Amino acid sequence: MLGLLMTSESTIVVLGDEYDECLRETLKAVLVDINADHGASRWGVGGSQEIDRVELRIDGEPLVVEAETYIGLTISGDRALTARVKSLVEAKLAMLRPNRGTT
Repeated sequence: MLGLLMTSESTIVVLGDEYDECLRETLKAVLVDINADHGASRWGVGGSQEIDRVELRIDGEPLVVEAETYIGLTISGDRALTARVKSLVEAKLAMLRPNRGTT
């Protein structure tokens, strides 16, 4: 388990809706492109909420991806890393959805 200690240099970024399959596949493609190392995965249900959690490392830095009902698809980790991943996802989505924007 990688774990993630939230500090002033850490952040959580909501990329979009957790049920957006195009967004999820785009994020996966970006993570493969930047050679993310897969860590632990978890899935759970609590009441009406479902959560998927994947812990990764990119260039030695931890990144957590979560898809949670009512919250969305999020990435959390170092500010610079989350900004980089978000930017790559947005660029790839812009090619796939030229008239829709990023989400």
